[in-house]
Amino acid sequence: MLNQGEAERKWLETPGSIPQHCHLLDLSETGSTYGVHALLNREVADIPAAAFVAFCPHFEIPAAASYLRLECLGEKVNIWAHAVEIRIACEIPPRALNDGRLPGYSEISNGGTLIRLDQTTAKTLWRFLNLAGDPLVPQCSRHQLGTDFFAFYAVGSDAQEPARMILGPGWSSSSAERELKRWLKSGKAKGIRSRKGFNTAS
Repeated sequence: MLNQGEAERKWLETPGSIPQHCHLLDLSETGSTYGVHALLNREVADIPAAAFVAFCPHFEIPAAASYLRLECLGEKVNIWAHAVEIRIACEIPPRALNDGRLPGYSEISNGGTLIRLDQTTAKTLWRFLNLAGDPLVPQCSRHQLGTDFFAFYAVGSDAQEPARMILGPGWSSSSAERELKRWLKSGKAKGIRSRKGFNTAS
């Protein structure tokens, strides 16, 4: 990871490359020969765009993205701004809790945002957040996206609605986990009834 704040000449992506828009970051491939990628921060509060850049191979993108978000941008990001950016970037519309159309998001009583996902949007959201692994493999996972802000993710076996995510601050963690476990046991997500806890991931 390079701090470019005092650099006279900042690193720029390879000419012709098209950066992939990710949560608070932009991802570029520096050259196809070696498969090296660069993650640059976008402008956050008083931190200018491209103040930090992380170079890494493809398989380390999740770790590099997590480091930039937590260690470099940190508390500069308002915790309530995370969910708004994610919903807009992934084109997830607001829906009532009892609305069967997918995808959709609803604000829930614990202060979090419930996102109901179809297969396509689950993959889009996973890529946007730079998460590791397969978004459609049965799982209960917790991902820290910012200072005291988390994404709680669960996947069952329902082909129509395979996954749900709850975005929220740390103080809502226990209720977010309970909500997703309740969904998994409801009969609409039969894939991982035996799981008891959430796996912590970067």
